Amino acid sequence: MKLLAKTDPGHGWLQVPINLLEKINVTDKISGYSYKRGSYAYLEEDCDWTIFGRAMEANGLTYSVECEHSDQDSPIRQYQPFK
Repeated sequence: MKLLAKTDPGHGWLQVPINLLEKINVTDKISGYSYKRGSYAYLEEDCDWTIFGRAMEANGLTYSVECEHSDQDSPIRQYQPFK
């Protein structure tokens, strides 16, 4: 599975389908520093992305990451907080 990481000059997020977070049972572990919009969560890079990665591994699932960087503040910062 290929996921998209989006970064701006100050931070980064991993775009993950919310139903995948439900499948690996981590929705209650994601902080308010992550965001959601539509059917996607945007996991902040410092803690929530790590929680996701560990849960994927524990469930025998793998993923790869494609990165997209912007020199401007990301619109993700305006999305609804995950919590």
